Amino acid sequence: MPANKKHHYVPKFYLKNFSQNNLSINIFNITHNKTISQANLKNQCYKDYLYGKDDKVEKALGGIEGVAARIFRSIIKEKIPPRPFTIEHMRLMLFVLIQHSRTTYAVDALNEMTDKFAKKLLSANKSLNQSDIEKLKVSITEAGAFSVATATSGLHLILDLKCKILIAKEGTEFITSDNPAVLYNQLFEKLPYMSAIGLACKGLQIFLPISPSILLYYYDSECYKTGNRRSNTTHITEQHDMDSLNLLQFVNASENIYFSDAQKSRISTLKSAITLRPTNKTKISTHPNWETSTHRSELWISSKQSNKTNMSLACIKILEKALSLIKNLSKQTSHPALIVRSPALMQLDNEYRKHLKDSKKHVSFFEFLRNGQN
Repeated sequence: MPANKKHHYVPKFYLKNFSQNNLSINIFNITHNKTISQANLKNQCYKDYLYGKDDKVEKALGGIEGVAARIFRSIIKEKIPPRPFTIEHMRLMLFVLIQHSRTTYAVDALNEMTDKFAKKLLSANKSLNQSDIEKLKVSITEAGAFSVATATSGLHLILDLKCKILIAKEGTEFITSDNPAVLYNQLFEKLPYMSAIGLACKGLQIFLPISPSILLYYYDSECYKTGNRRSNTTHITEQHDMDSLNLLQFVNASENIYFSDAQKSRISTLKSAITLRPTNKTKISTHPNWETSTHRSELWISSKQSNKTNMSLACIKILEKALSLIKNLSKQTSHPALIVRSPALMQLDNEYRKHLKDSKKHVSFFEFLRNGQN
């Protein structure tokens, strides 16, 4: 039995950046519509044995957090992200990816997806009673550890994303939540059949506030332009942009919003957006392949829901060539299940996944490439 059963899914070092004294933090609890001032920081964002009853995953996460804490301090001080494809860059992106996957929100989404997919598969068997199927509850054993492991195997899919540091409008502040690393896709927001927040998806965006004044923004540079291309930072000048970015935290949180100053972060304005919070975290879409009088073939795709807010930002522009793609898609009667940024990389990823399955031996994607894809 591990000495520490309290597994934090948002690191304490991270939450301290939104604390006024490193010991306590202000909370808005969405469920109870209640503000709690100066709550004990140590008691936030944890669940007993979330990653299992041994210390392996928890200790591994601790090492990743230590490296990320140092990188965060440098970014906050210098306003410069790590250079692309350096070790620091890869370590920071690994932290962001894991942070997205390690929360109770992510674990709940994983189990919801598993349950839905299993029931859909069982429902295809007409000899089974549908009401009996609905009574089942299918989940993954130690889903927290599984979710983290799955995320780490996808690091290579996001290394192409560009990074900008968004700096809060003077006199305002960013908030954070118990699910702070938000995946979004403005490009595909108006297309209802596609959530488009998979790691390889065209138009992917990742938003992670790291302090009340700084937000890390990763994005597909073939689809978006943010500020001056030669600058690492973009200063937000519009209150609407601040409200929209903070709304992402509110809509994607499990239960709690964390903030430094209620007035500067305009917490009160977010409460009216409660209807934007989703009832389902995942969905399964069906794409017919072919059908005869006796048989049919379908492709089932399970995906996380993109909690859409109809986001429009003055600081982020969608490029014309990307908008043309959406315009052409909207005219089509049949739609692709997925549009990726790099088909070549996806082909390599498919070969990598097959190699893992066939060899039953874990290697990283980069080891797989170095060993000649054998």
